[in-house]
Amino acid sequence: MARQELTLELKNMAAETLQCVHTALPGTIISFDPEACTASVNPCGKYKKPDGALIGFPPLSNVPVWFPQGGAAQMAWPVRGGDGCLLVFAEQALDQWRTGVGSGTDLRFDLTNAIAIPGLKAGFNPLAVEAVARGALVLASGGNRFALSMDGIQIDGNVTVNGSLNVGGNSSIGGNLTVGGTITGHM
Repeated sequence: MARQELTLELKNMAAETLQCVHTALPGTIISFDPEACTASVNPCGKYKKPDGALIGFPPLSNVPVWFPQGGAAQMAWPVRGGDGCLLVFAEQALDQWRTGVGSGTDLRFDLTNAIAIPGLKAGFNPLAVEAVARGALVLASGGNRFALSMDGIQIDGNVTVNGSLNVGGNSSIGGNLTVGGTITGHM
């Protein structure tokens, strides 16, 4: 076999092998199980079969969903069918991490090793535009907003406090105040 033929054959073998290696793909949530923190997800895109035909990726089930957390702090939000996500494919099977028992499989970067990161959005995101314009972290749900910036914290919407509220500075009320308990002031 000539050197050029060998080089071409090696390139073709490498390209064929890489067709089965997955790193990350956008996806669409089909359904979410909050108790198990797993989702069924449709990966976006197509892959090439050995005969050259392009077909869509199959739906993935029982995919762990990632939410930010560490120490005693954590964050979560509603995940619903139709929401976008980023699918990241682990280098090794997730069995040992998920259950403490390894499966003995050697599936590397396989579709079965997917982890979903919810919140990926294609196109225009008005909340991102607002956050940049305000120079703030903006949390929104419906018409309620919480904005944290160098200027302070702004809350638009109804606020309920369950527990103590301690104010260490001046306070002013620009609307109605209803008190269901005692207000105590210290000078």
